[in-house]
Amino acid sequence: MSHSVDFRRHVLNVREKEKWSIRETAKRFHIGATSITRWLKRIEKNPSSPRQRKIDKAALLKDVERYPDAYQHERGKRFGGVPKPFGRP
Repeated sequence: MSHSVDFRRHVLNVREKEKWSIRETAKRFHIGATSITRWLKRIEKNPSSPRQRKIDKAALLKDVERYPDAYQHERGKRFGGVPKPFGRP
């Protein structure tokens, strides 16, 4: 879960006003100390980018329709080669 920038500012302002340590602040707000440490360095959220797919989603859907009971390693072969599972001949 990602906290809003307003909440982050509030937490850091209370920490500064009350002179709490990072651990005390984390305990009082029920959040991780690592989050507070990260917010002290950069309060804005990291921008997210669209997920890059390794295979075409439409092609995968067609393959699932055509071979609904296929094993993943069989589907992997059709999409460019995936090594055989460990222990298989």
